[in-house]
Amino acid sequence: MVKAKKAKTKRRGRPSKGGRDPFIGIRLTPAMIAALDEIALEWRTTRSSVMRQLIHHALKAPPEKPVEP
Repeated sequence: MVKAKKAKTKRRGRPSKGGRDPFIGIRLTPAMIAALDEIALEWRTTRSSVMRQLIHHALKAPPEKPVEP
């Protein structure tokens, strides 16, 4: 006996691009956003790219000693 083919169900939303890095959201003050936008214009790139580059640079730097009260 031949098995019947199952109909493919449609998925909601956009199809996955695959291989993307996970999204991490943060809250920033309007002053910080303005500073990032200013740097992005100067570097001729996007705000997200500036944030990634700054975080990458900060992670490569040696850690500072915590300030004791």
